[in-house]
Amino acid sequence: MNVRAMRPGEIDAAVSVWHEANVARGAPHGPERTARIRAKLSAPDALPFVAFRPDIVGMALAEPGRFDDGAGDLDPTLLHISMVFVRPAAQRTGVGLPLVLHVLDVASSMGYQRVGVWTAQENSAARKLYERAGMTPTGKTTPLRSSVALQYECLVDESRRHQLSVDDVADLGPRSRRRPKTRVLSSSGTSSEQCAGRGTSRAIQANRAKVSTTSLSSLGAYVALLMAVGFAGFLGAAIGIWASILWGVGVLTGIAIYGRRRLHQSRSRIALDGQSPSD
Repeated sequence: MNVRAMRPGEIDAAVSVWHEANVARGAPHGPERTARIRAKLSAPDALPFVAFRPDIVGMALAEPGRFDDGAGDLDPTLLHISMVFVRPAAQRTGVGLPLVLHVLDVASSMGYQRVGVWTAQENSAARKLYERAGMTPTGKTTPLRSSVALQYECLVDESRRHQLSVDDVADLGPRSRRRPKTRVLSSSGTSSEQCAGRGTSRAIQANRAKVSTTSLSSLGAYVALLMAVGFAGFLGAAIGIWASILWGVGVLTGIAIYGRRRLHQSRSRIALDGQSPSD
């Protein structure tokens, strides 16, 4: 999966991704809303990104954050993720996570300290996506027309600032000094670190604990299986030994009985042979 900054000639493709995703979820928008999305993607301070394989299958937009949950002045420490959309045919194929991770890398390279996003409470797919990227709920909510939006945030790790190429330069906006290098990620996005910081340390520790617990459970099951196989083998061997012993005892008993019968028959013949005809 390739992710990079959107180029001017790709705005139509990015808008089509947004449009198709909204139609698929039953929320189509008219020309006015489409024109506003196009304007947001073209804004001087916009940070639009695309994912392609090789055609564009996903898009994301980040913007400078503001105080008071977006209603105040610019917050120089916050980068706000305005949207993340994937074409319906490419959804659940590993497109969204590389897009979000790329935004986190760009945020760190530009000197931002935090990345935030709002998503609908019932949008479980989006919430899982941001949680996989290391973002956690802040507890803040805002009402929507028929739902509630939850805020997710994370602190960006300064080590991310060394993951982008200094030579790959382009103007992404007034704050930008570098253009992010095109990244190649696996479908699981494992080549990029999670958004790390105090705000996500508990989530990361929980994931590590979950992995450790799973490993221990697997090891315990494996040991239990080995013990069961060993016990079954021991039990089978013991049964075989006892069966051999019983067979041997049976054979010896049969031989003894047969010998006693032969001896009795011999004695009877001797006794008969010793009697006289007149008796």
